[in-house]
Amino acid sequence: MLQIYDGFDETAPTLFKECKVSLPDPVQSSSNVVYIVFESHPIALGSKFLLEWLQVNRQIPSVTVPPSTSE
Repeated sequence: MLQIYDGFDETAPTLFKECKVSLPDPVQSSSNVVYIVFESHPIALGSKFLLEWLQVNRQIPSVTVPPSTSE
């Protein structure tokens, strides 16, 4: 089983939880921290997983503040 949490531990929101052998769709966290739990079946010798990560630069929307009017 593979579980990915959006934070420092298992109390963070779950981003992914699956028991299948197939590759999951990409997962995106809300920050640069994820907590990963991987459990393999004791009979499945050589069970493993491969993790590939990529930093994504997020666009921060610009906010226009109207000029204050002093009277």
